[in-house]
Amino acid sequence: MALRAADEAGCEQVGELTLLEPLVLPERGGVQLRVEAGEPGGDGRRAVSIHSRPDSEAKGMGWTCHATGVLEETAGDVVVASDLAVWPPAGAESVAVDGVYPGLAEQGYGYGPGFRGLTALWRRGDEVYAEVALPERLRDSAAGFGLHPALLDAALHSVLATTDAAPGGGIRLPFSWQGVTLRATGAQSLRVAVTPVTGDPDTVSLTVADPTGAPVATVDAITLRPVTAERVRQAGAAQRDALFRLDWLDAPAPRTPQADPGTWAVVGDDDFKARSGLMKAGTYTEAYANLDELAARIESDGTARPGVVLLSGAPRADARHPAATVLQPLRTWLADSRFDGARLVVLTRGAVPVSGTPDPYAAEVWGLVRALQAEAPDRFVLADTDGSKAAWRSLITALAGAEPQLALRRGTAQVPRLVRERPVATAPVVDAGGTTALISGAGGPLGGLVARHLTEDHGVRDLLLLPAPGETDDGVRELAGHLAALGARVTVAAQDPADPDALATLLDALPADRPLRTVIHVDEPGPRAVASELGPDLIDEVLTKRAETARTLHTVTAGREVSTFVLLAPAAGLLGGAGHAADATAAAFHDALAHTRTAGGDTAVALAYGPWTVDGAPAGPADPETVPMTADELLDQFDAACGLDRTTVIVARPAFDELTRRAATGDAPAPLRGLLGRPARRRAKESVADEGPTYKQRIAALDDTARDRALLDLVREHAAAVLGHATPDAIDPEQKFRELGFDSLLALALRNALNAVTGLRLQPGIVFDQPTPAELAHHLKQRILD
Repeated sequence: MALRAADEAGCEQVGELTLLEPLVLPERGGVQLRVEAGEPGGDGRRAVSIHSRPDSEAKGMGWTCHATGVLEETAGDVVVASDLAVWPPAGAESVAVDGVYPGLAEQGYGYGPGFRGLTALWRRGDEVYAEVALPERLRDSAAGFGLHPALLDAALHSVLATTDAAPGGGIRLPFSWQGVTLRATGAQSLRVAVTPVTGDPDTVSLTVADPTGAPVATVDAITLRPVTAERVRQAGAAQRDALFRLDWLDAPAPRTPQADPGTWAVVGDDDFKARSGLMKAGTYTEAYANLDELAARIESDGTARPGVVLLSGAPRADARHPAATVLQPLRTWLADSRFDGARLVVLTRGAVPVSGTPDPYAAEVWGLVRALQAEAPDRFVLADTDGSKAAWRSLITALAGAEPQLALRRGTAQVPRLVRERPVATAPVVDAGGTTALISGAGGPLGGLVARHLTEDHGVRDLLLLPAPGETDDGVRELAGHLAALGARVTVAAQDPADPDALATLLDALPADRPLRTVIHVDEPGPRAVASELGPDLIDEVLTKRAETARTLHTVTAGREVSTFVLLAPAAGLLGGAGHAADATAAAFHDALAHTRTAGGDTAVALAYGPWTVDGAPAGPADPETVPMTADELLDQFDAACGLDRTTVIVARPAFDELTRRAATGDAPAPLRGLLGRPARRRAKESVADEGPTYKQRIAALDDTARDRALLDLVREHAAAVLGHATPDAIDPEQKFRELGFDSLLALALRNALNAVTGLRLQPGIVFDQPTPAELAHHLKQRILD
């Protein structure tokens, strides 16, 4: 690429090129490349640099600089040694090449068939001579390159084949090039001469010629340096665009203000004195005992439906988990059509890490509501208040926009946005020397993956494995056998990790020469369920098993000189999360707990992870908002996240292409909006007539036969898309949705799609209430014509 840039810039030679960062290609997708050549200096030399970034539609994705150098206008004359004209060279001794590639593979080099081009090798003193050729299937492509990369790479194999392996288990890669000149193009085979450069055993010069001995290219000096697998993994993690943190920024001014909500109301206990605060801020607000009373008033005496209703999510003295308490009114809000078109603002205090340490129990409410926001867009707003009078004025202002998650602090509204993190070279992730690592939840797929990673890649030799609460230890014992075969000493504990006394006794019994230094709690994804399938008892049970285990691990290990404390939980809620309410609730608790722990002086990282695969098969539920990572990618990002000086980190690969399309209509998860850019500006109109008829108006204008056909086509088209069928022909109008393959989440996706097209606000359970496509189309007709 640098030589090509030299051609474009009118230069004959790459004077120097230094490699800064390996370019690690992803297992899926591609990369964008950028080569920059600067303006010439007084001596005609130009700076050159080579950059890459993932091939994606994401906004603001940074470029990684892989190499920098200098282009020069002229190259000196070269006289090719006579040894390349007379072949094989006089006095050179032949070296067998049969074992070259197997030997390089043992050192860590992996060359596919297209890159095994070394066919003959000779030595004469310190000089090395080689013959390299492209395989038959690549020969026709040589004309498209100045020098085919597989051919140039094969020329360097002669150096690797005749030198010792790199120390420390790494591999040698070219680090710097000097005086690179290309004198002929399109070569399919080469003669190669490698000569040591005096004074540096890792530097050689390279001369290559075609089979007639005519010069093809020369390199004055190539310096090779050892690179470890860990360094390559770090580079790959930095280039995959899968490592993020959550920042809080001032809310942007809305481009298109929301319609005036009309009246406001507070339902239930007014823990934060919202009604008086809003009244003092100039917004009249009614108060009702609960949503049932408000609905009855709307029904019986014609009370106008409020545009904004506020509900407290504060913890209750008689309930351990406020998420379980607030769930029922949230379900009522979604199920009762009398609230259609209104927004429910769920109020909390101290639930997010803005100007203070968050409360894990308040944070779980945010996790729950974030997941419900993914199920029912535009129906919920989260607002965390600092209790100040100015907070109510900022809430009124913020609700004129479309931000669904707000932190109200001293008169300003802040919103969450994901920001890219870049891994840095750090000390080892864990203290592996004579210490014990505890892994809670070791029996699941991710728990086992992390345990093997610590043993195989980080050298941990003492592990204490605990199953997740309520699970048997069968999977953990199978894992223990595998780890023992790798040379680890493994203890499987049957104690409930949520029992503080039992856990403390277990840790106190650890040998003094193998103290606990690493604690990793792995929370695997739970079953998917939409709001209508959730109950307070289920949420309370999930939090008792999952969140309380994390809290117990924190409480018992606080002050024990633990150097690595990691809470792994699904990233549900932050990246969408429809159907992941239980996961999102537990994950939000973990995030706040990590902040609580670090505020007390102990180390902690809450790592929210996205979907991943094992041997190509999903290891858990997949989501349209994300691209699954491979197991190796996830582990690389795990190491990178632990090396950051952050309390909370998100490891996931957002599906930027899909999310960018959704962002164009404003339908993207709020934390991702900073990565996607703002929706396109609306087109100016000369008059109301320019807006054109709405979908409802177009359908209403049709005759009855055409109307029925259009609505049935609409339902079948979107049902096919949700199920992944290529055409609507796969959808039988009279077959029940469940028989077609719909579950509650797919039904929710179809409902949301129909809402977006028709402008209706269909109930979450409408797909099963109208059990066939024909019945659903008839229901749409009734709603449109009403």
